[in-house]
Amino acid sequence: MRVNPAGMYTEIHAPEDLLPHLKSGSLDHVVIQGLDLCAYESELLSCPAHGAVFLGCTMTPNAVSHVQATGGLLFPRIPALPYHPFRPRLYDVAELMEGYVRGAPESFYDHTTDSAIYRHYRKGVEQGGPIPALESLAQRLHDHAIDDALSDLLHTDSRADRVVGVMGGHAMKRDEPAFYEVARLGQALARAGLFVATGGGPGAMEAANLGAWMAERDATALKAAVEILATAPKYSDDGWFDTAYTVLDRWPNGAESLAIPTWFYGHEPSNLFSIHIAKYFANSLREDGLLAIATRG
Repeated sequence: MRVNPAGMYTEIHAPEDLLPHLKSGSLDHVVIQGLDLCAYESELLSCPAHGAVFLGCTMTPNAVSHVQATGGLLFPRIPALPYHPFRPRLYDVAELMEGYVRGAPESFYDHTTDSAIYRHYRKGVEQGGPIPALESLAQRLHDHAIDDALSDLLHTDSRADRVVGVMGGHAMKRDEPAFYEVARLGQALARAGLFVATGGGPGAMEAANLGAWMAERDATALKAAVEILATAPKYSDDGWFDTAYTVLDRWPNGAESLAIPTWFYGHEPSNLFSIHIAKYFANSLREDGLLAIATRG
């Protein structure tokens, strides 16, 4: 839940945060984003929706009629998409990698959420000509939702004042000396209390996120993690994901960092070492956005 002091409205990103407003009898200046509210039909029907905005929420037909009849503004979900344009939070590894099977590298491309969204995105690009209006609108709504969720993240626990950005180097191999050096850099930055943010892909970006993940481990552990990863040096190698999962299994509960990848480069997978993933369709927003938030360099 976030209160915007400029507009004096409250953003709701979880059903439990909506209940106090429903019980108060007023939803004025409340924005509810991307939630499944079917289980809250009776509560919704008991409260007028005047001044409320529902962005891509799922509701029963009765609740929809009530919201519209009592003055609420409703942006319906866009059907037949493998992504949620009004999602209320950033991605994480578990969501993007859902469907992956260890030991079956082809499962990433065939079954994961990440790859399904990329295939959908590429289908629109490969058709040639302008992207259909509804699809381009959905992508922009999605990226706006990511912007909003990223702002929520950065303005919690003073993260916005601690961001250091690491970009580029997607072709850097895990067995190159530079990979270990960038990992050491990420570890040192995180240990110093800075919030590491990268472009989210392989190469140097993965190294920086790995280093941040290993912030509470010693240099020997970081070196051992890099040696495990180095057995599958390139992101096109069959063991690229499995070696990353091996590291996560051996050193779980790592320190947080941020990844900002894009489906524009969807053939390059997002790395697995960031807790927060702000994945965009528009590469321009992603690149400019990373530069804009990197307040500490």
